[in-house]
Amino acid sequence: MNEVKTQNRTIDDLMNLDPNTLSEGDKLGLLDAIKHLALNNPEFSEEVLSAGAPRDGTTKAFTKFYFEKHITPELERYAMTEGPISVAFVDYDHFKQINDNYGHIPGGDYVLRETTRLISENTRHKHDPGYEPRALDLISKYTSIPTRYGGDEMVIFFKADADGAANAAERIRGIVEQHDYIASDGRKIDVTLSIGVTQFNPEYETLQDAIDRADKGLYRAKKKEGRNKVVNVDQDGGMNVIPLRPEEFYEPMPQSKAA
Repeated sequence: MNEVKTQNRTIDDLMNLDPNTLSEGDKLGLLDAIKHLALNNPEFSEEVLSAGAPRDGTTKAFTKFYFEKHITPELERYAMTEGPISVAFVDYDHFKQINDNYGHIPGGDYVLRETTRLISENTRHKHDPGYEPRALDLISKYTSIPTRYGGDEMVIFFKADADGAANAAERIRGIVEQHDYIASDGRKIDVTLSIGVTQFNPEYETLQDAIDRADKGLYRAKKKEGRNKVVNVDQDGGMNVIPLRPEEFYEPMPQSKAA
């Protein structure tokens, strides 16, 4: 019997293992590996606890696992039969510095939670954090679907075409930039986002293709546009930076002004 190799496994690898094929020794090896990673990497520990759950434990956004298993098929169906779907790939600028300067929990985790709250309250027609809808209900009732895609990465799906999603993403960027993030010790945390946006075309691509294209826009925003920008990517890969809008464009909805 081949020994299970655990040192380089990801959460997705572990989630896809069939426990019926593992020996007792293999299972103990996996437990030891998970314990070692959890003790030495708080983000891995959080990911273990969140894996398979609908919502991420820190941000309450949907998890990548839940999105891929349950939401993706409905989004693809919606785009084929109901209307346009666009995707925004979001990443924090200099997030490591936030963790280093303010701490992982009082700094980084707080910023992740607060930003997800701002996004939810400023892009949805309905905000009901206590309701766990079926994927189909989710798409029909919400105008956007935020998903925690990685440690400090988020993917947001909009029921909108490319221009509508780019406007929504630019509004999110501006609201986050002007929001008062206050650490537990009273210090203000400067937070900005870089975002890539594109429209999903279900006739010739998968949703993952659109996510990958939006990721390229994110890379352009961070590496070539100086960060804190929204880059819209068209179907052929052409990119343009979304210009700044009038001040009132970034006015948040009343309930999102205070933490």
